[in-house]
Amino acid sequence: SNTESPFREIVDLIWFPTGGGKTEAYLAVASYMIVLSRLRGPNGKFGTTVISRYTLKLLTTQQFQRSAALICSLELMRRTNHDKLGSTPISLGLWIGGQASPNTIENAEKQLEELFNDHEPRKTNPFQLEACPCCNQPLLPEKTSDRSEYGFAVAGSDGLKIGCLNQDCSMRGGLPIYIVDEQIYDVLPTFVLGTVDKFAALAWNEKAGWILNGKPETEIACPSLIIQDELHLISGSLGSIAGIYETAIGAICQSKGVRPHIIASTATVRRADEQCLALYGRNVSQFP
Repeated sequence: SNTESPFREIVDLIWFPTGGGKTEAYLAVASYMIVLSRLRGPNGKFGTTVISRYTLKLLTTQQFQRSAALICSLELMRRTNHDKLGSTPISLGLWIGGQASPNTIENAEKQLEELFNDHEPRKTNPFQLEACPCCNQPLLPEKTSDRSEYGFAVAGSDGLKIGCLNQDCSMRGGLPIYIVDEQIYDVLPTFVLGTVDKFAALAWNEKAGWILNGKPETEIACPSLIIQDELHLISGSLGSIAGIYETAIGAICQSKGVRPHIIASTATVRRADEQCLALYGRNVSQFP
């Protein structure tokens, strides 16, 4: 949180066994960074504060459900503390490839129409979110039903809207969650989950860069925290390509003066210091 701290230039490496609580540790730090940024300037404009990256789409979608619960909790806190946390919603974006999520509003509308005609929509849900993170109400009926029984809707140029069907739920008016690329670039969610390969979009899509330094002519801080899961998998040819993009990401973020802090996890610490130096140009501090 201290932009002047020399420790921001060190990669914090978490080495926990499976089930050791890495995700909980990440989410705790992420929530701290999000709330702190709002407390420091509740009347400011906010873009993406935290980016969490994975090497596999399966891991990303699993973490999406848990991250959605956290973001909904933080958003409910903000709604009841406008004076301290501001008026900008705290939101979540899922930024992954088109095979696992609709990347355009047009594709989202097409997939939603297919879902309306599916006999068992819960089994073929392409939108990754199965239930409301706030009250656990299913977002889809078990069998084909009236469209009002579906928690997903496409509202023209506004894109895909996700809403809880439980009238007693605090999130019944709409969930602060975005899974369509076009909406992510427009909203710049507070917390963005993506796969490492998705950052290749920086090379040909200008809007993808908005996640890192905001829209043109806007005064929005760059992300203050990047979480990298399964660091040991970013090796070989993938590591070579990822290292190039890390240089670009660092340069884009540093254009506003501060590079984000990096927290990574790994299943092995062998040569982790060399790997972090090659990928990020930073030294590493292992925990525990």
